[in-house]
Amino acid sequence: MLSGLLSSGVRIIDIEDITLPIARNAVKFYSASGGIHVYMDSSLSSKAHIEFINEKGGNIDRATEKN
Repeated sequence: MLSGLLSSGVRIIDIEDITLPIARNAVKFYSASGGIHVYMDSSLSSKAHIEFINEKGGNIDRATEKN
């Protein structure tokens, strides 16, 4: 995923292994336009979760999800 974003010209701040609340705070701290937090399910290792974060550190709204 990271290489795909980089190849499209998106500026990346790769913070590695952090929790979702820290990722939300990092978006605000770095004044980023948004963020993506990817983590594996603790009970099912074949399942990944992808959270999209807006510029305020919150969840993106439903209209943005559908675009």
